[in-house]
Amino acid sequence: MKQPIKDSPRQNNSPPGIHEQSGAELHFRHFAETLPQIVWTAEPDGVLDYIGPQMGKYTGVSEDDPDYLNWAPLIHPEDLDEVMSNWGNCVQKGTIYEQEVRIRSANGNYEWFTARAVPIHNEAKQVIKWYGTTTNVDSLKKSAAEKDRFIAMLGHELRNPLSAITNSYHALGNDLNQEKRELTMEILGRQISHLSRLVNDTLDVSRLSAGNFKLVKGRLSLNRIVQDCVKDYEAIAREENIRLELDETTAALWTEGDSVRISQCLNNLLSNGIKFTDAGGQVSVSLREEPEAGMAVIEVRDTGIGLTPEEMEFIFEPFRQGASAYRLSKDGLGLGLSVIREIMVLHEGEASVRSEGKGRGATFSLRFKTTEGPAVGLVDTGRGDKKPNAATILIIEDDVNVSTALELLLQSSGHEVHALPDGRSAFSFLAQEIPDIIFCDLSLSGSLEGWDIARQIRATYPDRAPYLVALSGHAQPSHVAASMEAGFDEHLAKPATLEQLRQAVAKALK
Repeated sequence: MKQPIKDSPRQNNSPPGIHEQSGAELHFRHFAETLPQIVWTAEPDGVLDYIGPQMGKYTGVSEDDPDYLNWAPLIHPEDLDEVMSNWGNCVQKGTIYEQEVRIRSANGNYEWFTARAVPIHNEAKQVIKWYGTTTNVDSLKKSAAEKDRFIAMLGHELRNPLSAITNSYHALGNDLNQEKRELTMEILGRQISHLSRLVNDTLDVSRLSAGNFKLVKGRLSLNRIVQDCVKDYEAIAREENIRLELDETTAALWTEGDSVRISQCLNNLLSNGIKFTDAGGQVSVSLREEPEAGMAVIEVRDTGIGLTPEEMEFIFEPFRQGASAYRLSKDGLGLGLSVIREIMVLHEGEASVRSEGKGRGATFSLRFKTTEGPAVGLVDTGRGDKKPNAATILIIEDDVNVSTALELLLQSSGHEVHALPDGRSAFSFLAQEIPDIIFCDLSLSGSLEGWDIARQIRATYPDRAPYLVALSGHAQPSHVAASMEAGFDEHLAKPATLEQLRQAVAKALK
């Protein structure tokens, strides 16, 4: 078989004289040079007679090079035989050519391309020309591979907590003594938290990728955030026999930011520090000021497995963890640190890491711009540990399981709770009694959705409407904006944490 990809009758990419080209040929060449794909043509026998300049830009081979049309040396050695065979068969049969192939770039790396060529036939059904394109699909293939890997990881990570939750549920149906029942409840709590974190991390990455991640900024005390987060992890550290220490600056440091998202960043670092540190180790948190730079720095240092220089380069990329993390079979999707990086970018700050190597621990840093604190008397002195007075609460939720669980949870906090499945029954209740707060789902059975209910409540009770909270699985920025427009006071994504529910009730009772 004739070698169709070399020994071209012309030794460069242009015909002997430009004046010999037809007007159509000139137009074709100009059009081909505007496309991002590599455009090429071949004679009926498969010998290439033109390759667009994009090939030269990618491979580094000049169009004036005598071997410009000889692209066989640029094909990955593992792909060359298949390419030769496939192209030769298509030329022989006059059928459309399609091929995925790796081509060497100017820097020596191989990237994936998809090549496609169509034969042009004359009236006698003889091939008179081949027109083809070669398109770089390397990023698409890598994205597809990452997606497949992510789905596999997500399936694995979801099975673990679901398995523990299922087993705990069946165990609670047995006659357990008090100690074993408490242990089972602790397992349920941990696994539900883990499941929620997996879902939230996945949603955060989706929102960040789509540019729909919004911050609710205000003036914040970094001292308070650090104290609260460390306090939240003290019990977890004790359970793992890890010493958790706080080395806080005496100066009050403030920033403009989203308290929920900053706490999310610090909680993630604390969780990782404890997770990747052996029993008997230490996790230290510090807050300090860089006055010359106008920055505040939160650092989380651990004595854990450490990181190699190579791992530090990609540790903030999605779906990536250090090699030791995989070997230790630690849970997680490798999303948390990528979310932290993007949250810090949105705060005009920075997330960074340093480590002296394997087995020598790691230090993660969060850097924020500082701002002046509020005037004396306006400082928030705590998280509101005082238990609010009992509230009258109405839940509007058509999922009986969700409604019943939320009702029991709020009743256990001493509140009077009523649960109804739809807007019609809710307005019948409101005609008799106005509660302090309403938790309302958005997607409800019946003619009224959650947004409709909020609008009607505002219109019917303009001076004594209860505090309205949208509680929904729909949590994109567009959904939150629609809830605010409809008249809700706030929008919580399911599953709402106990702290979020408590804060909402506290706001309603003010």
